[in-house]
Amino acid sequence: LVALACLVWLLRTIPTGEFVAAFRRVPLGAFLLVVVAYVGVNLVSDSLATWVTFARALPGVPLTYREIVLMRGASYLLGVLNWGAGQAGIAYFLYQRHHVQGARAAGAVLFTMGINAVLLAGCVALALGMGAAPDEPALRLVVFGLGAGFFAHLLLVATKPAFLRRFAL
Repeated sequence: LVALACLVWLLRTIPTGEFVAAFRRVPLGAFLLVVVAYVGVNLVSDSLATWVTFARALPGVPLTYREIVLMRGASYLLGVLNWGAGQAGIAYFLYQRHHVQGARAAGAVLFTMGINAVLLAGCVALALGMGAAPDEPALRLVVFGLGAGFFAHLLLVATKPAFLRRFAL
């Protein structure tokens, strides 16, 4: 829905003639080749990260890399409809194929999402440390908050507070 809203906004903002002229100048074959290559490389690297993460989060579940690639590819297709549906598809696969119970499967998926959020926060903190910050005040506040989240995560990992230690992954 967000992509559709962006497309509607774009089509309402740019005069139709200019949009069509710009679209006609796009080398469609080259564009599609780049998109397919990008998605393929992303799928391979994302599957590797998911495989490594699930090996840690789901010990004893014999997931092969091939299974993970197929699962992530299917979740990408579901994600076209809705990002949450793609993530739920992963948990469903874990239950159907390896009998991983719902809470444990959801926990493993949430664990991967948490890793993504922490890595994003770390990249933002690094960029801020290098002097990159948006000019828009509201966006600047969001970016600094996200960057601070990285250091908050490091603090939690270092201190291992008791209220978090009672939860098992």
